[in-house]
Amino acid sequence: MNALTITGALPTAYWIALVLMTVLVLEALSKWKQSWSVPALAVYGTAGAWYLVDIIYNGVDNYRLLFKDDIIQTAIWQLVLFLLVFRSVLPGLVNKLTRRYKNMRPDATAFDPADRSRQIERAFRIFVGVWFVLFCLGQYNVGFQPLKTLFPTLAGYQIFMWGRPRIGGGFSFFISTCGYLYTFVCAFFGVVAVLASRKAIRIGAVIMLLITWPNFFYGGTRHTVLAVVMPGVATYILFYRHNLIVKLVVSVILFMLINYWMLVMIAYRGEGIVHAYQEGRTESKYLTETKHLGLNMFEELCWINYYMDAGQFEINHGKRYFAELVNIVPRSIWKNKPTIGIDYAILRGQAGGTEESAGVFATVSTGMIGQGVTNFGQFFGPCAAGFLMAVWAAVLSILHQQRHSIFRTCLFLIGLGLTFNLGRDITLLVIFPFIFGFLVIYFYERLERKKTTPLTVQ
Repeated sequence: MNALTITGALPTAYWIALVLMTVLVLEALSKWKQSWSVPALAVYGTAGAWYLVDIIYNGVDNYRLLFKDDIIQTAIWQLVLFLLVFRSVLPGLVNKLTRRYKNMRPDATAFDPADRSRQIERAFRIFVGVWFVLFCLGQYNVGFQPLKTLFPTLAGYQIFMWGRPRIGGGFSFFISTCGYLYTFVCAFFGVVAVLASRKAIRIGAVIMLLITWPNFFYGGTRHTVLAVVMPGVATYILFYRHNLIVKLVVSVILFMLINYWMLVMIAYRGEGIVHAYQEGRTESKYLTETKHLGLNMFEELCWINYYMDAGQFEINHGKRYFAELVNIVPRSIWKNKPTIGIDYAILRGQAGGTEESAGVFATVSTGMIGQGVTNFGQFFGPCAAGFLMAVWAAVLSILHQQRHSIFRTCLFLIGLGLTFNLGRDITLLVIFPFIFGFLVIYFYERLERKKTTPLTVQ
């Protein structure tokens, strides 16, 4: 069995950070009716998992073998600074945005019961149509293998419809856009499966889940699995009419199932999950002895502080944030568009690979706080990361205030589900499904408003 590696005495700073986190969570729960409460809880959970739980899961003694205590303490204080800035900035941002957008309805209930069913049914039909178009485009990209794409066990491997090199060009931007939209639509089906009150729509949504989700689950990318699953889980926790005890039990069961599958993905990503299942080897000792990889953002924060103290890594004064921001610009338009995180990957020993892979075997996530440190240093970096996460939470808060619309509600839930992945890096690469989904919904809503606006006679 995998167990938490609790070893050695935890630093005093850890307990201070834990107390602060507990106070902030309790405060958010006490202000549940505030629109920023749920997004704040999502950020607290993200920070807690990627940093506080990381120290326990990987063992503080293991980190002491790599770093001096002052490096570990510095990283924990940076988490404290991140939390303080995030909490101090968030409510003010929400208030400013609420005043700016006059169509907010802060007093709206979760849904208008009389209108909810019609909205969900209409939205479901629209997104099934969008999915079909995207699926056809994806099939064109892989040479039309629909059944093998949807059900990887038929092919013996996963067929990824939206594959492209790390350094793209030509139609790479279009392919990526379709891929992000496809993830958004598939996540939407999970939301509808929970929200739908009509049996036919709920069954239809479940069928779409059974059709679309296997391709994600049999792939080797954990963050895309979380991207399609977590919105539905969040929908269940927030909106489904089960009592708290039942929700806790169901949530624990879902966590265990997701945790199990993540271990499967790690244990067999080299040879492929489908091949491992066909060989009947998923219950081997290799699976039970596997630990989650990549849950080490606290370690990366320590490495960044270590390299800075040693003079091996210089603050890039916001260049990495800029590279993240302009990542949406197609490389076919901006050939020399800045790359993301290549310098840090080289420093962490990943130099090599082909020109298409930007000269590295793999990029290394710095974590949302570590990313801030690389941009603006050991003090202002955590402040910058806290501010950016407050902006993200404020956007979700505004959507939460617009939950009279099923489309806006789904955007809120999908954004909420993507928040955990932002713990590895605050990047458009994580929230692109949200961004492109927002654009589709925005233009659809504008079209609907034009249809319903009466003509006036001059």
